[in-house]
Amino acid sequence: MTGIGPHVRSLACPSCGHWVFVTDGAWTDGGRFAHALDAPPLLRVGRALVLDGSARVVAGRVRLGDEESHWDEWWLTDETGEGLWLEEDGGRYLLHESVAHAPAAGAFRALGVGQTFEAGGIPWFVTESFVARVLGAEGELPVAFDVRESVRCLDALADGRELSVEIWGEEVSASIAMPLDAARLLVS
Repeated sequence: MTGIGPHVRSLACPSCGHWVFVTDGAWTDGGRFAHALDAPPLLRVGRALVLDGSARVVAGRVRLGDEESHWDEWWLTDETGEGLWLEEDGGRYLLHESVAHAPAAGAFRALGVGQTFEAGGIPWFVTESFVARVLGAEGELPVAFDVRESVRCLDALADGRELSVEIWGEEVSASIAMPLDAARLLVS
């Protein structure tokens, strides 16, 4: 595989369609997803976008959820390969700004609704705590997972801000979620 950015940790193989991911420095076959993914008309893997005047490309998407509901997380990259997450849930868009130095996965596993924890020097109040399944994925993503994986999810509030935490195995992805008016997102 060539042309893969430095932040890519998993992707759909263009030759066989299997989901592959990096583990111990090597690509591992994660299998195939059971169902094809639909998408809102604005977003598609490979589509060029402009977000607040900055050029981006939709590099990949992961669908998370359960039998009752789901949401999509889109990985948008710039020309350097740096990226950010855009969540789409029932027509509502949230832009996720990464939080550096998130606590380790073990610190989040025992947390439940109503508990507090500290991240970035701020005390956060847990409003949601659940496990979601990976229902599908496409393109290239900065997290490594196989098709059978579940993701631990936490949402927390502090000072009117929402923190979203996802635990992929031992990897923690923490970000501040901010509502995004779709008018700020232009197809180029």
